[in-house]
Amino acid sequence: MSITPKLYEQHIKTLYDTISNAVINRRMAYYPKENDSLTEVIIDTILYSPHKDKLAFLVITKNSNDKLLGGGNKNEFHFDAHCFLGLISNWNVNDISWLEVYNLSNYTDLKWTSERIREVYIKELGGGVLKYNLDDIRFWDNSYWLQIYDKPSPLGKFESP
Repeated sequence: MSITPKLYEQHIKTLYDTISNAVINRRMAYYPKENDSLTEVIIDTILYSPHKDKLAFLVITKNSNDKLLGGGNKNEFHFDAHCFLGLISNWNVNDISWLEVYNLSNYTDLKWTSERIREVYIKELGGGVLKYNLDDIRFWDNSYWLQIYDKPSPLGKFESP
């Protein structure tokens, strides 16, 4: 099984819509007040499990610095990054959950934010809480998935809109 370009674009749209909805409603990683309808959402990276029944994806958000707690210039921006997991059923993405192991906050450059969030989850995650990096085949059968999807999460599961 492979992910066609058309299906990949469909997944990006679903993930973008779901995260945008979470930002506006201040759910999951987007509870800080700096996140609102003006927050820019960027789906940075999507990784699929070998059986294409699960995915992990990295999201970057962009906000103006005047939204920071200490204030700032509205013409300058900062970037935050988070990781999410999802299940795929009948090629549709469902049950998106925030993987709140590591988050990046207040980076000043989009490219550096993207590089750093990939480093954290693809190169440095192994040996920690999850034992494996996102690109390690063992990650996809890790017991952490059961912790998220087989019992209620205090964050709540988030259905795609």
